Amino acid sequence: MTAKRRENGRRKPSACALVANGVSGQWEIALDETVEGAQRWFAQIDGPLCYVYFQIQQPRVIEDMLLFLQRHLSAPTDKERSTGQADQMELGPNGGNSVTLLWDGETNDRCFILIRGKGEFRARLCLAGTDLNDVVHALHQVRDELCEEGVLAKAS
Repeated sequence: MTAKRRENGRRKPSACALVANGVSGQWEIALDETVEGAQRWFAQIDGPLCYVYFQIQQPRVIEDMLLFLQRHLSAPTDKERSTGQADQMELGPNGGNSVTLLWDGETNDRCFILIRGKGEFRARLCLAGTDLNDVVHALHQVRDELCEEGVLAKAS
């Protein structure tokens, strides 16, 4: 699947290189960095039915995504997990679009990736159950690789 996407031009631009990646189940999370010109970072989330590639401000966003998801998944009680209020984290701009994680305040184990475009266009990708756990596991791998490479500081 990855090679086919590269052939179709849906993958990273040629001026980017893979910095870290993680795979779990049918999900792959990767972080790319430009190798020419100004330093820019790009995250990609590749799942069984979706592919999202977007710019982020810094690699720390990967760790922040992981902490955001873990905080909600590890809340000790249903009441603390599900407050009826949605909680969100802005991941980064994508041209004129934005990409956001939105925790569903009505359930204990569901998060959305929102892609907001110019005007009224929006896409909402649902992560729940096994898919959500696989994304968290893949994010762990990316974060660990970033720490090993010295891109992120190791947690003490």
